[in-house]
Amino acid sequence: MARFCLAEGQKLPADNALLEASEHAGKDYILTARTLVRSGEKVPVRLMNTELDPKTIYPGTTIAQMSGVDQVLDGNISSNEQKHDGLRPDLQDLLDRTSDELTSKDKQKVKSLLIENQNLFASSDVDLGRTNLVKHEINTGNARPFKEPPRRTPYHLNKTEDQHDTVNAIIRFDDSNDKDDDSEHHDLSLIEIQKNDHDLKIVTEWVETDERPNYKDISDKGFFLRSLWN
Repeated sequence: MARFCLAEGQKLPADNALLEASEHAGKDYILTARTLVRSGEKVPVRLMNTELDPKTIYPGTTIAQMSGVDQVLDGNISSNEQKHDGLRPDLQDLLDRTSDELTSKDKQKVKSLLIENQNLFASSDVDLGRTNLVKHEINTGNARPFKEPPRRTPYHLNKTEDQHDTVNAIIRFDDSNDKDDDSEHHDLSLIEIQKNDHDLKIVTEWVETDERPNYKDISDKGFFLRSLWN
């Protein structure tokens, strides 16, 4: 027979008591269910072994602690059986807006129906329920779940990304301004950037020689260049 202890500062309850896991419960992967019991009687305790290996509980082992209960409410009373003094403000507003053409008798019937089933109506945008009447399923066959996390630009490609951003900025500037004396300066800047763009050099040589480069030479390059190779 196992035993339980009283919570610190508690006396043995005279009537109803709450039995729950002690401070040391769960350390051996044994969980104790919280139970409402009557003091002075045999107390059934539910234990769960969370491991595959069997566990042995020796006589005298403290498996739970007991504390007093001030009040026990009947949890079998559903919300439909509870008495309501009236409608919630939101449902009262709904009734007032939709019962203009109803007689007093019909309006009272609608009000009684709303009172009886007002737990079915959401009281706010965050008052959401749950149902199993409608289920949605996407058949993916034998495909494994796929999740690709966002990727950062590798450190050795940061310079290339900056060059591409500069090229795009120059192109946007040229499109938004009439070509004038500065256009020659812009062209020179673009040529200078192209000279330093290693990816562009590889593509240019590829097109001119019509020979695909070795993949090991572009495996550390940008996604666009690797996609061209594939």
